[in-house]
Amino acid sequence: MHRPDYAKIWPLFFVTHFWTYYVSLYHSQSDRSTQLALFKDKNVLVAGEAEDLFPVELSEHCRSVSVFTTNYGYYRQLASHSAISCDFAVEISPPQSKADLVLLYWPKAKAEADYLLAMLFATLGAGTEIVVVGGENRSGVKSIEKMFAPYGRVIKHDSARRCSLYWGGSVNMSQLNLNLRIGIKATL
Repeated sequence: MHRPDYAKIWPLFFVTHFWTYYVSLYHSQSDRSTQLALFKDKNVLVAGEAEDLFPVELSEHCRSVSVFTTNYGYYRQLASHSAISCDFAVEISPPQSKADLVLLYWPKAKAEADYLLAMLFATLGAGTEIVVVGGENRSGVKSIEKMFAPYGRVIKHDSARRCSLYWGGSVNMSQLNLNLRIGIKATL
C-alpha cells in the first residue's frame, strides 16, 4: 500500500485550511451588517438556548428587544441592562407577545424546540418572522425545516464555522392551534 509523504503534504494542508478559515472569518464579518438588517426596526423576542449578550447589541438596531428565558442565570445576566426587557418564566407573557420577529437560539433537545415553537407561535400568531440560530449539526438544527412546517416555512440563510442561520415566518394558524391542543392533551 502506498502511503503519502506527509512532510510534502503538510504545507499544502496548512495553507488550504488557513485560507478556508480566513475566508470564513472575512465572510462572517462582511455579512454581519446584512444579517443585522434582518432585525432593523423590528420588535424582537429572543428565546431558546441563548447565553450571550447579543440581545444588548441587537437593541441598537431594533425598535425593541425582549428576552424570554427559562434559565435563571441568563435572566440575571441580562436583568441589569435597561435597553432590553427580560422575563424568566415558563410561558411567554403578554408584553412579549407584541413581537413581530423571534430570534430563536435552537435548543439541544428536540422536545424543548417543539415546545418553544408551539408556545411562541400560538401566542404571536401568523405573520411573525423567525430567525433561528443553530450550533453544530448534531444539535438537531437541521430538523428545523421539518419541525417548523406546521407553522410556516424556514430556509437556510447563512452558515459559517458549524453554525447555521435560518429565516422564515408563520402562516398556518389553524394547523398551529390543532398541534397546540394535541400537545397539551398529550402532556396531561
